[in-house]
Amino acid sequence: MANRQTDERNIFGIGNDKSQIFTFDNPDFPAYIKLNKMGDNIRFSITDHWHDEVEFIVVLKGSMKYSIEGEIVRLCEGEGIMINSRKLHVGLTDDGAAVETYCVILHPMLLMTSKYVEETFVEPVIKNPGLSYIILNPTKLWQYDIIEDVKRIYEASDKKGGELLVIKYFFDIWNRLYNNVPIKETEKGRNNHHLTILKDMISFIHDHYKEKISLVDICDAGGVGKTMGTNIFNMYVNKTPGEFLKDYRIQKSINLLLDTDMTITEICYETGFAGASYFAETFKKEMGISPLNFRKERSEERVVTHYDFL
Repeated sequence: MANRQTDERNIFGIGNDKSQIFTFDNPDFPAYIKLNKMGDNIRFSITDHWHDEVEFIVVLKGSMKYSIEGEIVRLCEGEGIMINSRKLHVGLTDDGAAVETYCVILHPMLLMTSKYVEETFVEPVIKNPGLSYIILNPTKLWQYDIIEDVKRIYEASDKKGGELLVIKYFFDIWNRLYNNVPIKETEKGRNNHHLTILKDMISFIHDHYKEKISLVDICDAGGVGKTMGTNIFNMYVNKTPGEFLKDYRIQKSINLLLDTDMTITEICYETGFAGASYFAETFKKEMGISPLNFRKERSEERVVTHYDFL
């Protein structure tokens, strides 16, 4: 496989349904495999997202949290998580604790060697509405084996012919999922219609974050009133629409701080903030550091940190 790069922030695009579309190292092999590190007192709760790929995280050092369709879980050292395809999720800081993780994101098409395999073994897992995520506990043998396979995938990714090993271990993981997780379709725990409304509102924010937009504008995009729209955001994202908009603008400003020479004032208006002082104040409150110092420190450290998809 291609050598892992040291700094990759712009790794995805946005699909027609506003899901993430990854830009893989090898566009013909849909696998994203990285070691992510985050130092002490660095915050990385940005915005919830979803994608076709299945995501595996293994915590090597420290701890972190994940929010999956509004449910927050904590991962400690040695534990992991599998997040199913197209499930709304985001990584969260655990009170500023340092964390080091393996991040393996694989498209299910790597498993689809035939229509029979796709329909019999792959779709029952990725389309199971009762399977949003699985916490991988190393005290359970089959889950421990998945954690070890994630580590093997990372180790294989730099080897000649590593793609074959990645596929092998992905099949091993899938065999363990298929044989240990109920694959019978279950009743939906929460109204899927609400998730559709939420994704419509998030899509509106993605399209119009540079503009002056109101709570009414966001909720109108979902076809609901202010109270219902706010309740849906709180239910699935644990944020109000306004908080989500603010965090998305911060996320976009991070990209511009790291990838352009734009001034703070230029970035402020490019990302929809009303003024430079308000932008700087909001950024420091959310990230624990001023925009200028953030740009300076990140350019010096070149740490592998992916604010866009955690």
